[in-house]
Amino acid sequence: MILFSKIKKSFAKRIIFKILSYILLLFIVALSALFLFTAKILDRNIEEKVSLIDEVITKQFGAVFQEAESVAKSFATCYDETRYPTDSLYSFVTDIVKQNSEINGSAIAFEPNYFPQKGIYFAPYAYRKGELIKTKLLGNIDYDYFEMEWYNSPKNLEKSCWSNPYFDEGGGDVLMTTYSKPLYKKVAGENIFIGVLTIDISLEWLSETISGIEILESGYAFILSKDGTFVTFPDKSRIMNHTIFSFSEEKNIPVLHNVGEKMIARESGTERFTLDGNKYKIYYSPINNTGWTLAIILPEAEVYAPLYDLLKQLILIIIIGLTITIIIVYHIIKNQTKPLNKFADAALGIANGDFKKELPTIKSEDEMAIMRNSFVTMQNSLNEHIEQLTKTTMAKERIESELRIAREIQMGMIPKIFPPFPNRDDIDLYAILKPAKEVGGDLYDFFLIDDNTLCFAIGDVSGKGVPASLFMAVTRSLLRSITVKGVSTADIANKVNNTLTINNESSMFVTFFVGILNLETGDLQYSNAGHNPPVLIEKDGSVGYIENATNIPLGLFPDRNYISKYTKIKNGDGLFLYTDGVTEAENRDSVLYSEKRLIENLRKNRIANSKELINSIENDIYKHVGDYFQSDDLTMLCLFYNE
Repeated sequence: MILFSKIKKSFAKRIIFKILSYILLLFIVALSALFLFTAKILDRNIEEKVSLIDEVITKQFGAVFQEAESVAKSFATCYDETRYPTDSLYSFVTDIVKQNSEINGSAIAFEPNYFPQKGIYFAPYAYRKGELIKTKLLGNIDYDYFEMEWYNSPKNLEKSCWSNPYFDEGGGDVLMTTYSKPLYKKVAGENIFIGVLTIDISLEWLSETISGIEILESGYAFILSKDGTFVTFPDKSRIMNHTIFSFSEEKNIPVLHNVGEKMIARESGTERFTLDGNKYKIYYSPINNTGWTLAIILPEAEVYAPLYDLLKQLILIIIIGLTITIIIVYHIIKNQTKPLNKFADAALGIANGDFKKELPTIKSEDEMAIMRNSFVTMQNSLNEHIEQLTKTTMAKERIESELRIAREIQMGMIPKIFPPFPNRDDIDLYAILKPAKEVGGDLYDFFLIDDNTLCFAIGDVSGKGVPASLFMAVTRSLLRSITVKGVSTADIANKVNNTLTINNESSMFVTFFVGILNLETGDLQYSNAGHNPPVLIEKDGSVGYIENATNIPLGLFPDRNYISKYTKIKNGDGLFLYTDGVTEAENRDSVLYSEKRLIENLRKNRIANSKELINSIENDIYKHVGDYFQSDDLTMLCLFYNE
């Protein structure tokens, strides 16, 4: 944090930091590209080496297995039971083993009781025991070769085949795989299965060959059988006792389970897995003619060891190079940016009001000279701007002062002392007016015509600001001057309208509602000139609009015939009057407050008095609007009548 704080305070250091950041980024990109490219080369080299090993192993296997198959076919063709009596079959299989050094054993196993005099089992067998070739007769209760794979498979498949690796206990007593060729005899023109000729290949040489493969320091190879059993493996206890699937489950390596399935399906490929916290790569491919698969496992750390060594050397070179670059670039930039300190001092002086601060002398014609000329221009412009700003500020302050006075005058024209009639229990009245600007065009008024008659009104002038406030003041003054005892609300509306239309060249108008309430009887007379109809709040909880006496707003056309409407306000009922600034109050999403929400809140707050009711509506409006600006004047008047 301290280092970054110093960098932020120095222009030269910031430039150096940015240059070095880009250089470092470039090096990182280059190293990443080099890493990926080199990694691909190493992967390709390893894959080629693995492929070569696989090719060698396949050729070795191919040679041995092809020889075994060839021998089996050749001797099966030679076999004729008329030429080889049962006792001479030992010599027959001995010759097979003796003449082929890769063959560990050979047998001719016949069907049960094929030679009745020999019993159920008859399978002469020759096999290697060290340097000797020995013979024995296979087949007994403990060695029931009729149930063994090397006998059953060729019989059922009716073709030659290799068995899975197995330990031939009671036979050759070694780990082996057997190639079996079925033997048939012509009887009445039909081939009848009589037994199999077997060629045994010992797998001990295979285990030694695979374990002798050296790849890197600790890489190793193994072979899987057709069903995924380990034929060879560094841990010899797993040979023929475990499968790749049991190994995967034991070590909790799901990837190896998937690899095992691919190996059984005779696919080839490469996968990565983790064992004991170390990452490995496994290369696998099928061995031709066997159904087995060769796999080679290599630690990734050893595969990429040359790459990591190269990266360490390159990073060391980069660190040394960056250090030298920092020193050289720092001195160059520091010398080039010396004038900036003087410009900074001059800028500070100008910021403190010294617009004639002396600037440094620049002899060159580069960006520093352009900067100096810009500072000179700025000094001159600031002097002119400050002079103009002083005049503008004085004018603005004068206007604001006048608007403030106008607001005070306007707000002083409407009644704002509540309760307005503290000695009366028959009327509970409260009202508010909140202009959207310094002055507004909304109005409300109420006064007693006599002891038992209350006049009240509300209006909304078109437009906003000073013109609207003047039109509002005239309307309110006309209301007061025209309203006398016995006058009707229609007369009030007609006279105010005719007066406002005189010399109304700007075509301003005011929506207006006026009502006269008899405080003894509750009779209400009212007229509406294009204003929102008041809401009647009944004592029983009903809330709804009173019957509307709709007409156009005042001030548009002279000699309009405004009419009076009549209704009765019952004991405990109330009236709620408002301007469109209430229902049309909108939030940041342009959603209006709406008449529906107003009615719902009036119904919810029915038991409140006039002040609490208006305050609850006002708070709900502000909650709806949130931090959005007030777009229109907000005016509400509420009265409750009590006999």
